[in-house]
Amino acid sequence: MWQYHWVKNTLKSVLPFPHQLRYLKRRLGRSPHQIDEKSVYNGGFYQISLLADMGLDLRGLDILEMGTGWCPVIPLMMRLAGARHVVLTDVHASLCLETLNTTVKFLLERKTDLSQRLGITVAEIEDRLHIPQAGDFDAVIAEMGMTYAVPFDYKRSPVRVDAIISHTVLEHIPRQVIKTLMHDARRVLRPGGVISHGIDHSDHRAIVDQRLSQIDFLRYSDRMWKLFCVAPQDYTNRLRHSEYVAMFKEAGFEIMFESAYPDATCREASIPLAVRFQSMDLDDLATLWSVIVIRPDDPDRRMEGQQSRGTAPRQIPDRHPVHI
Repeated sequence: MWQYHWVKNTLKSVLPFPHQLRYLKRRLGRSPHQIDEKSVYNGGFYQISLLADMGLDLRGLDILEMGTGWCPVIPLMMRLAGARHVVLTDVHASLCLETLNTTVKFLLERKTDLSQRLGITVAEIEDRLHIPQAGDFDAVIAEMGMTYAVPFDYKRSPVRVDAIISHTVLEHIPRQVIKTLMHDARRVLRPGGVISHGIDHSDHRAIVDQRLSQIDFLRYSDRMWKLFCVAPQDYTNRLRHSEYVAMFKEAGFEIMFESAYPDATCREASIPLAVRFQSMDLDDLATLWSVIVIRPDDPDRRMEGQQSRGTAPRQIPDRHPVHI
């Protein structure tokens, strides 16, 4: 089953203007985007509470989201929680008025739950989620307290924010690009700012083919795995939690909080591991989800022993759907 999915995506990737074609397909309504409530909605609450545990009161803060995708569920939840402005970033433009409307409808259907969990009134939710009927796309989202910056240039942008967040995004970025991204992200953060990443470590092929173990891709060499990632939307870097932690420390970041969630079934999976993974800890290999919160390291703060660690909320978002 996953082989059919792989062939289909590979063929799509060799067509001219693949991103424009995907955008047109959405606009024509032939492939309505499905928002995964367990992953994205719960993930929004998780990010909000996690930032609060790190000492950041969202009210009046500016946030940047890496990899917004088609539907800005978490950015709008940040706005509902009091964020002053949210910058939406991505490699390619996917968000449009249609998917913005889809997102707002999704959240309004949950306005009672949002009101209770965020401590704001339903009227406030309806007001903040109101989509202006006049103006172009940029004007509309600006009035909703957001900016769509695609592509976003970390090296040259005048934008400064109090926190950078991502949800199920880093696993789709090559290791070297993540290193560059972390280096460049420093200049976007204001003093005291933090970066929070929720990372999906699973084999995404198992979403379309449940016969596969969620860590089945650890059997392949890097060279073989590249053959399965011809289509950009199929690419995952297969980095394990410990590798992200080591990478961030090497880049000069302090780990404020980290938590990994190994899966019992994956621990027991009999998979012949590629050489790259054979020396790794079993729990590290079996981790399907992890959370890491970092900030630029300050030697003076470290010397004074003022490092802080938060206590993560218990509710962990499930895996996200593959966006096709």
